Amino acid sequence: MTTSPAPVLSVQGLTTELRTERGRFNAVDGVSFDLWPGEVLGIVGESGCGKSMTALSILGLVPQPPGRVVAGRVLFEGRDLLQLPERELQRIRGAKIAMIFQEPMTSLNPVFTVGEQILETLRQHERLGRRAARDRAIELLAKVGIPSPAERLESYPHELSGGMRQRVMIAIALACNPKVLLADEPTTALDVTIQAQILDLLERLQAELGMAVVLITHDLGIVAEFAHRVLVMYAGRVIEEGPVEAIFEAPAHPYTRGLLESLPDPESDRERLQVIPGSVPQLGELGPGCRFAPRCALAGPACRQADPPLARAGARAVACFRAELATPPVERVA
Repeated sequence: MTTSPAPVLSVQGLTTELRTERGRFNAVDGVSFDLWPGEVLGIVGESGCGKSMTALSILGLVPQPPGRVVAGRVLFEGRDLLQLPERELQRIRGAKIAMIFQEPMTSLNPVFTVGEQILETLRQHERLGRRAARDRAIELLAKVGIPSPAERLESYPHELSGGMRQRVMIAIALACNPKVLLADEPTTALDVTIQAQILDLLERLQAELGMAVVLITHDLGIVAEFAHRVLVMYAGRVIEEGPVEAIFEAPAHPYTRGLLESLPDPESDRERLQVIPGSVPQLGELGPGCRFAPRCALAGPACRQADPPLARAGARAVACFRAELATPPVERVA
């Protein structure tokens, strides 16, 4: 990971509201983080915690209605993406900040060939002639490990395997050499062998191109192997943040600890995996206290009365009144 005096992307207080039949609720609630050049930041949490909505909010892709970004800033190259006209944002989206979506079969257009979809991205953002664009498309497919790339340009998405479709999505995302890549569950629905191949590919390309990557996943094993830093989300909020090694060795939040204890450990003699009781609350079910309190064995009276702020100490941050009971104390700032 390279060092720089300024982050390549700075998300500050991002809040995204959803309008439902039961009222208005914040699916993303005051999320803040910095992403540094060459860094891989993992965002983890259970389904429904706001991981994907955070990425969509950054790029202005939240469906309206029912969603709407209501607060915060997303700074990229000195500009707030949330304040840009749609036309300006389109010039950045896909060119300087690209995204790999969860399911390539629904993200790729089934009525256009792979080549046409790559060429569309190149035509939109790069001033290339038809021949040069085709050569670039073939180069991209070869770079992501697709055999006979010239022939595959003429294939339709349904003619490719799941792993091949995901490689095409990566090729499209990398077409314009973006500075930031948002990868939303890039190995979902792939078998273990293909998952490993896709992750190896992303790791190689990230190192080769020097991109900063936001890796969104529910798989802590992927974060441990691939990310430099991790952001843990719960019910729309960031509840812990820090270097991967530090978080995995000494999680400060009971939720993070529960996630780690639910992983299989070949060196442990446990016969059964640990589970976190209950589930992530629905947006309309949030009470006045800590959002994790109903599932937390360490919750005390204070936890049920107020939502703890994110307390930062150096490279670590945690939002928990009882963090010292979950792990050795984290030194806090006033």
